[in-house]
Amino acid sequence: MGDGCVPGQKRCDKSSSHVQQCRTDGCGWDTIGSCACGCAGGKCRGKVCKAGARKCGSYAILECTADGCGWKKVSSCLRYCTCSLGVCKKLCTPGATKCHPPGAGKWFMKCRSDGCRWNTAGNCACGCNNKTGCSKPVCKPNTKKCDDSGKGYLECHPFGCRWMPGGQCTCGCANGTCKPCP
Repeated sequence: MGDGCVPGQKRCDKSSSHVQQCRTDGCGWDTIGSCACGCAGGKCRGKVCKAGARKCGSYAILECTADGCGWKKVSSCLRYCTCSLGVCKKLCTPGATKCHPPGAGKWFMKCRSDGCRWNTAGNCACGCNNKTGCSKPVCKPNTKKCDDSGKGYLECHPFGCRWMPGGQCTCGCANGTCKPCP
């Protein structure tokens, strides 16, 4: 053993760009190979990607370097936008509307101008329409009116969303209240 190496042992040089091997007499190191993608553990690192290939990474588009040895950030996706197959994609069409949850949702949502996120445009106590938004109240909460038969009355829903059956009137209904019997 010369100056501390075992004949045939391999290592990376200080720049991590070449593989070195201990001489047969153990008295030093010879460079035996150049590593395009760097050296680690006495071996050349292999290519990690095809030059020019793209992929997504944490709100960014990454492109493989010309030598195929690594990835570099080439652009950023707006926060909340998604990335798919190396392309930033919008979540929604700017200005589009929807109800959430779908169907008779409680929330009216509108797509932001950047197309990357839905914002709440309204809390819909009376339901939601995907195009027009929150359904408007149809009556003043807790008011009463006579039903079409005139023999009973209706009460307005606590949020004003609809008329609900209130009760029957033995002697008829007037102005939302039962008439007194003669």
